[in-house]
Amino acid sequence: MEHIIFKHVVNLGDLISVLPGIRHLYETTGKKAIIYQQLHRPGEYYIGAEHPTKDEKGNAVCFNQQCFDMMKPLLLAQDYIDGFEVYSGQPVDYDLDVVRQQIYCGAPHFPLHKWTWMAYPEMGCDLSKSWLFGHNYAKYQDKVFINLTERYRNYNINYFFLKKYEGKIWFIGTRKEHELFCNAWNIEMPYFPVIDFLELASVIKSCKFFLGNQSFAWHLAQAMHVPRILELYPFAQNCTNFGANGYEFYHQPQLEYYVDKLFNEL
Repeated sequence: MEHIIFKHVVNLGDLISVLPGIRHLYETTGKKAIIYQQLHRPGEYYIGAEHPTKDEKGNAVCFNQQCFDMMKPLLLAQDYIDGFEVYSGQPVDYDLDVVRQQIYCGAPHFPLHKWTWMAYPEMGCDLSKSWLFGHNYAKYQDKVFINLTERYRNYNINYFFLKKYEGKIWFIGTRKEHELFCNAWNIEMPYFPVIDFLELASVIKSCKFFLGNQSFAWHLAQAMHVPRILELYPFAQNCTNFGANGYEFYHQPQLEYYVDKLFNEL
């Protein structure tokens, strides 16, 4: 089978955001994708941003070997992807890094999912349809998963109100993120570990609803259109919900309204 070959260089969430365009090319050409991921590109973020992905020397990078190993099972579970390999100079049809070399791709405010379309308009597609497969596990249908990272946060928001939901909410993400969140808001919340990102996508797909900020875990929730609430980062709002079941907020009353709504309606 003939393939379409892609090179991707930046972060986990960015990779999930380009998948709808990759799937669209498969639907229009019948050619499955092979994706080459560059590792250890330096992470370039806003001043003061903290990101958990590091290289062996502790430097911030966009994608390391652990990210690659955890991502591979998820991508190979998609029916439009035939391969996911480390980039080492292979020829490609679509260099997705070109997007950030455009005079203007929409950064930092235009929706990340559409940045690719600025360079490759043939990848433009309907974002109201889910584009990611995950298993559906009935045992997680009553769980609410929360992931709030150190980067892209709205510090006008507080989460003390979640104490009344203790016993009903679980944290997914890194152990450091879990510790910081629980300590900041005096909340007892179990940590939910996963083996790889296929498992992470599957538990998110199966849950009652998801609450998070502009991060990889939210990208998974968006890609599968599970009920989801997004904390918007006021200074770089490059994520937004497309399709059904999505809510976002800037202010405290909106957040508490949506959490109560999803707890009681679903």
